[in-house]
Amino acid sequence: MKVGDGTADNRGYMRVVVRHCAVLFISLVLVGLVAWPLAFNFKGNGGLAAALVAAGICLVAGMLSLMANEAFRGPQFVMHHVLFGITIRMGIPLVACMWIYYNGGTLAEGGLVYYLLVFYLVTLLVETMLATKQQLSESTTNAKAT
Repeated sequence: MKVGDGTADNRGYMRVVVRHCAVLFISLVLVGLVAWPLAFNFKGNGGLAAALVAAGICLVAGMLSLMANEAFRGPQFVMHHVLFGITIRMGIPLVACMWIYYNGGTLAEGGLVYYLLVFYLVTLLVETMLATKQQLSESTTNAKAT
């Protein structure tokens, strides 16, 4: 199956990815509704900018991780699923955090590292819940088929 070939399996793949990305986005926004006012209260515009950038970094990393994980479905790809998921989900925020911290500036002074940790943990929790739910539903479907 190739992405974009219009098969029913590809449409199902896209539906799952879009639904999971929407759940991740909504979860980050809900946490952001608490974090963003606190960031503004503690550090002003710099804190708010840091919290918004941290949420954006984790959202992009989470969405890319979800897309990569959905491409490696099935029991034969468990190690690929874990390896690519962790590398993308952790690598992007880690590199961004190091780059911003070492270059300094408003985002580093606004506490980007702390907000990145908060949003990363939310991303990790949501993606773990989505993956677990999907594995359970696939196991149930496979058990009924046999």
